[in-house]
Amino acid sequence: MRGIISMVFRTVYVGTMSILGTIVLYFSCAHFIPTNIVPFHILVYPLIPRQIPSEMALNIEARDGMEGTVRVVNFDKNQQALQTVDAIDWLGRPATKNQGGRKITYFLLATHGLWNVSLVSVTANLVLYLTRVLHQSNANAANNVTNLLGTIFLTTLLGGFLGDSYWGRLWTCIFFEIVHLLGMILLSLSVTMKSLKPPFCPRDREGCSVSSGRVSFLFLSLYIIAVGSGGYLPALQTLGADQLDSEKQKTNFFGWLLFFTNAGGILANTVFVYIENEGEWALGYWLSTATGGLAILVFALGVPTYRQYKPGGNPFVRFAQVLVSAFRKRNQQLPSNCHALFETSDKEHIEKGTRRISHTMSFR
Repeated sequence: MRGIISMVFRTVYVGTMSILGTIVLYFSCAHFIPTNIVPFHILVYPLIPRQIPSEMALNIEARDGMEGTVRVVNFDKNQQALQTVDAIDWLGRPATKNQGGRKITYFLLATHGLWNVSLVSVTANLVLYLTRVLHQSNANAANNVTNLLGTIFLTTLLGGFLGDSYWGRLWTCIFFEIVHLLGMILLSLSVTMKSLKPPFCPRDREGCSVSSGRVSFLFLSLYIIAVGSGGYLPALQTLGADQLDSEKQKTNFFGWLLFFTNAGGILANTVFVYIENEGEWALGYWLSTATGGLAILVFALGVPTYRQYKPGGNPFVRFAQVLVSAFRKRNQQLPSNCHALFETSDKEHIEKGTRRISHTMSFR
């Protein structure tokens, strides 16, 4: 009875705090941040009536030819065409009119919600596992969890770099989701198999310790989870934006992405954490693993309908080229008309998967 009351209280508390936090963030941002800079009220709360500032850039989709090839034309705020970008499918073929769109993002939103349940159900209660089962001190346990979370955030840079430069966002998502699931399986085995599971040992018993091999296996699985989670996150977010055409649709997508993130966190911090608090670590971790596997299954169902864009190659090389070119031409007079500047062709941008940046009056 006591455990049920605790779970109900946790559910009400976490849900109330999430709703109140969203409302506070909405009113604080929507009324004090100019909407022509960031449409924050759309980003944080997708259920509120929305208006998109007309100054924002639009992405207009055109479907060309008998085969329905998707070509996205980017326009600036003055409705001047900047470039065209051809979308491709998961096999690198030109995307058709049946690929991409708002309904396709439902797969990605569901995947993200399930993935967040799988991750948060491990990290939210990890300090208790390290102190109760591995008999670490509170300070050491908190430090280990902090290092794990830091690894997740750092590896987002790796996922974003590989997705934009070499692998493409779709295949980056697939790879790191598999890595995340592998880490979850290893973690579940570490609390299930007798040879890996820490022996039962009361905290007040002298000489209580866990072998270094078992501890190393546990942390190996945790850091595999961290690499998989961090690499997956930026690729999925940008892949979702690739399915959509207008800024309004993309803004709504990120708003719903935040909603599913919070929904997954609420489920993980109530049901899963309750199971683990009762000492059922193996059951809790295997349920988390099953949730991660279900996330991959949902994502895989939408693979034939996703569209993406070609990776653009190593950005550091292009950045270095700009610096070298700027230094070599430092003494040349800048023309008043931007059309007199050298520009690569649209065909070259499409082939390389890059996008042209419009000229501005800054740094002239």
